[in-house]
Amino acid sequence: MKKTVSILSVVAACLFTASAVTAQAQDQAQAGPRLTDVRTGAVPAREGQRLRLVTDIGNIRVLTSGAAHQVSYTVRIETDSRLPDARALMQQFRVNEGATPEGVLLRGAAPWKKEFRGRLWVTFEVQVPRRFDVEAETGAGNIEVQEIEGRAALVSMGGNVTMHRATGMVKINTSGGHVKVGDVGGDLMAVTGGGHVEAGRVNGGAYLRSEGGHVKVVSVEKWAELRTVGGNIYLQRTGGKVVVESGGGQINLGEVAGAVQARTAGGGIQIARVSGPTNIETTGGSIYLKQVLNTVNANTSSGQITAWFANTGSKEVLGTSQLVCGEGDIVVYLPREIALSIEATIEAASEHQIIAGPEFGLQKTWVRTPGGPRVLQAKGLLNGGGKLLKLHTVAGNIKLQWVDGGVVRPAPVPLAPPEPSEPTWRERMEHRFRGRIQRNTEVQAALLAHKVDPKYPERARKEGVEGWVWLHTVINESGAVEELTVISGHPWLAEAAIEAVRQWRYRPTLLNGRPVKVETVVKVMFTLK
Repeated sequence: MKKTVSILSVVAACLFTASAVTAQAQDQAQAGPRLTDVRTGAVPAREGQRLRLVTDIGNIRVLTSGAAHQVSYTVRIETDSRLPDARALMQQFRVNEGATPEGVLLRGAAPWKKEFRGRLWVTFEVQVPRRFDVEAETGAGNIEVQEIEGRAALVSMGGNVTMHRATGMVKINTSGGHVKVGDVGGDLMAVTGGGHVEAGRVNGGAYLRSEGGHVKVVSVEKWAELRTVGGNIYLQRTGGKVVVESGGGQINLGEVAGAVQARTAGGGIQIARVSGPTNIETTGGSIYLKQVLNTVNANTSSGQITAWFANTGSKEVLGTSQLVCGEGDIVVYLPREIALSIEATIEAASEHQIIAGPEFGLQKTWVRTPGGPRVLQAKGLLNGGGKLLKLHTVAGNIKLQWVDGGVVRPAPVPLAPPEPSEPTWRERMEHRFRGRIQRNTEVQAALLAHKVDPKYPERARKEGVEGWVWLHTVINESGAVEELTVISGHPWLAEAAIEAVRQWRYRPTLLNGRPVKVETVVKVMFTLK
């Protein structure tokens, strides 16, 4: 049964909030008096069936009702009454209904989609039985579904998608809007081309991906795969394996019962508790591991690594672990009863040191590397030795402490004699053939005479974007910055970092008493307060 009513009304515009349909909302805001067409209908149905709603344009809102034997709907179609073809436009938008063996089919059709966008505003409001599956798709608009006892598959070509709660599997795909999901009883798959993804408690597995926004989840009972091109990732708890990847944001994980694979191109990584094997990597941030109950491989190009190895009730860890820093300190806390073989290495040892109490029994030696300078290496066996814990930093300190803090020493253990400070063979050869030398970040930072802090980009501030920006830098003989190239970091932050670093000035670097060009890496941190 269908009813059609025509009404002339003046309406305050901007009905839509989706960022991807901003142009449509602006057109709506600028429109004058409205011609409105309201169409209603009802289709017999029964609980356990499915609604399939497909419309070329328009917002979709699905509500649950107490009626267990029908699906009812209201379609509101509006256009600017000043248009010469206003009434014809509304009449050309077709709404078809039908009963199928699976449930109910609703179809909204605009004969010429592109011509209708910005000239018609359509809203579907549908009421379904509580125990019902929902499939909804719109070519331009937002989708909102209330609590249902069933599954949901929602697709928008450019709007926000909100799913309040579902007891079954949920699949969501939007080309450019935000995704917000409450609790889900099954698996959750949500993909957006440019917005944030936010989810509550997921009782199955979760695959969430954003091309530019943050990903935030309360908990996932099984496996989780979370990816974003440029945002942060937050996950409070998961009962299975986790794979997370960000192109330039922070990664923050709570309790993880399974294995962890995490990578970010420009932010820090923090994990509160991890029970499975862990592999993590960042090209521009610190790594913070609060409770490590299994093997861990962690690598950062710049930033500190801090790891607490928890007491598992067994003396031995399950496998070999390795913590590697390009430029940064490594701090490790160990339970007293753990059985480990420790191997610690510092490449730039003339400027850094290995700090550990005598109870660790580390033996320090200088090791000559082929064609390069000597490095400082320390080895030791805890409780007779066990699986290998390998610690390696190019330019940073290595510090070992007991978990209970019983061996925190204010003074470092005496080190082997420092390396001589005169130019190395490598630096002489670099200058001879390339006209410049390479220096690590910390060594060159000691020569910084004038520093300008970057201005935080307003867009990045509003979106909560933080992280490191890494710049390949060439400094000329007078100490001025000559060349800058972005290595990694969020694009919104990189421009501000370049603008600031261009104004930095260094004291000249001398080689055999003469100033020379220097090639180094500069890191700039952006943190919201």
